[in-house]
Amino acid sequence: MDCLLPGQVRKLGTSATYITARRPIKTTIGLCEIRGGEYIAYDRADLNTALRFWLAPAESGDPQAQANVGEIYERGLG
Repeated sequence: MDCLLPGQVRKLGTSATYITARRPIKTTIGLCEIRGGEYIAYDRADLNTALRFWLAPAESGDPQAQANVGEIYERGLG
């Protein structure tokens, strides 16, 4: 999946500090989250698929799935 990593803080010499550009990479969701990246959790154009994917784990008590389903319903998207 596509992950957009945040820029890195770099230091040049003793006085110049800057942030590099954000970088897209291909990785897993878990590694993207660990590295502080952004990814598309669900595509608004295909909410029914996202809801079907998250609903069973949410009903089984998975807290992340419950949060995702809740967000879909809270935004009025499902």
